[in-house]
Amino acid sequence: MSESRFVNVRQQRLTTTLVTPAPPLKTGVCFGGGEGPADGAAAVGVLRGLAEVGVMDKVDAVSAVGTGSLATSAFIYGNASSEDVLGVGAANLTVEALSGSVPPLAKGFTQWKDVLAAYSKCKILRSVPTHRCWSHAIGKVFLAPFGLYDDMNPKYMAPSGDAVDDIISRNSGLTLTYDNFTIARENGPVEYIINAAFRGLPGYKYRMPFPLQFTHAGVGCRLGRKYTYRKLFSRKRITVKVGGGFTEAFQLNGAAPTSSVPFDAQGLRIVQAGLPARPFTLADALAASSASVLGCTTDFCTPRAFYYPIMKTGEPQQPAMNFHVGDGDLVDKTGVLAMLQRRVQRVVVTLFSGAKSRLISRGRFDFCNKRTFKVSSFSYVGKIDGHLAALFGFHPRRRHNQVFEQEDFGPLACGLQRAKETGKPASHSVTLRVRSNAHWGVEGGWSLKMLVMYNDRVNSFQKSLPKATRAKLRVMFRGSGGRFPFFQSAQMTFNKFLCNLFSAQWEYIVIQNRITITDFLSISDGRRRRSGGGGGGDRRRRARGGSGSRGRSHSRETEGGRRRRRKKSKKGSKSRGRSKSRGRSKSRKGKKSRSKSKGRCSCSDGSKSRGRSRSR
Repeated sequence: MSESRFVNVRQQRLTTTLVTPAPPLKTGVCFGGGEGPADGAAAVGVLRGLAEVGVMDKVDAVSAVGTGSLATSAFIYGNASSEDVLGVGAANLTVEALSGSVPPLAKGFTQWKDVLAAYSKCKILRSVPTHRCWSHAIGKVFLAPFGLYDDMNPKYMAPSGDAVDDIISRNSGLTLTYDNFTIARENGPVEYIINAAFRGLPGYKYRMPFPLQFTHAGVGCRLGRKYTYRKLFSRKRITVKVGGGFTEAFQLNGAAPTSSVPFDAQGLRIVQAGLPARPFTLADALAASSASVLGCTTDFCTPRAFYYPIMKTGEPQQPAMNFHVGDGDLVDKTGVLAMLQRRVQRVVVTLFSGAKSRLISRGRFDFCNKRTFKVSSFSYVGKIDGHLAALFGFHPRRRHNQVFEQEDFGPLACGLQRAKETGKPASHSVTLRVRSNAHWGVEGGWSLKMLVMYNDRVNSFQKSLPKATRAKLRVMFRGSGGRFPFFQSAQMTFNKFLCNLFSAQWEYIVIQNRITITDFLSISDGRRRRSGGGGGGDRRRRARGGSGSRGRSHSRETEGGRRRRRKKSKKGSKSRGRSKSRGRSKSRKGKKSRSKSKGRCSCSDGSKSRGRSRSR
């Protein structure tokens, strides 16, 4: 396909840079992908909870997938304040309050059916090219209210005003101004990653998806790989390279540079090409990241991007090619892989799992019991989210996603189950050993602190709801085959009531983890929150393996061990705190005689004293 279709006829000298890696990132938050509007509303609740806790300024990186990117984009790129975008926390959870106005950032999710209808109408009327219909629908609903979308005046993405000044100064011969760029907010994170995937070339059979990341400054992937695609209904094959580095976002959809002009010492080069005929906008990036919602796998409706890879020194430059791009869910739904590629030290992961991926109860399958959970024969189906299990090597079709040791999965899942049993949010923090993964370019040999917040029923939150709210919730989910917070998009309408309730629950989950999140996202790595109690003697007892007379920690005792201990105590064995007194005690007036009674001692003067002997 000719490049002249995608670039201006007027050729000009364009200076672009090879985007250098971001500075070391310490903290990050991952917004996992979802399957519908409920997950987007939940992501808005997470943002509102983080803003209420007061840790948004401590987040170095944000990684978003699918509907998580729809919820975070306007917050990252919008110029409005947090309250204007996220709304005010729902202190009153009555039916009237929940059925009122919704946060501006979540308003698009209450119009989800209108978004899908606009997409279908665009395909029929052909108002824009069909591969841009989803981008057009998303831009009008999610971005236009914040001034981030104008179909008649598309804009490039830029990380800051300083970056725009640098682009304009390097390209003084081009008619570029601030009006040509969508600029991220000043007090936002250092790195914002919209996760998508390369699916293949139009007219060719798809291969394994490859990561495509839209960041503040650049587009591409650090890892480079070559793929061989076979043409449909033919034996013709073509080998192309994808990835290899990041190019500036404003160059996407433009022509590739000539191989005779390499990068200089400062990372600059002159490209004999013009600006793209149409910029690759923020709406285009969101359309690619959330494309799985459409269920479209044909050339007719899949989003596209005109892209060229970064070649090594001495390699001939590959021309820009028209690629199909798809949802980041095809690579990693959690958004964790993008964080590991950047060696982020502490990560908060929000998993908006559906009804099929709900966390199984300990009564049906106990992750805490080694007899039940066996690494060699474990299957995640029906027990836990498959994308989370894939990071530990338990997904048969995604074993190439393994970045953590399999032995570390049991303690994580066990902690989530125990938190769920208590009626609190299913969340747990662990320290994981990172394995090297050449498939996705992840370096191993270091440790990651990760807090996982799992989408599941929170009894403490639902008990705090008014009776009328709980009654309406039961009526709305009756006959849908599910229950809150597992939304059935095919059988139910996502209205204002549900949107506010989903946001309120996830805001509640974040606030309940306030101490852990604050510790995770603290700037100083050396700061640690000390646990209550415990002098020197307590620390020595914990170092020996327990406290008191038992010699082992109660928290590490298995469920089977507790059952056997209770069974023995019923048969007449000695209990933990009631042993028979076998010693002699002295009173002030005389000697005490032996007594096998429960703490009663007869003294020489005829008086009696009561007390409990020290247990052995």
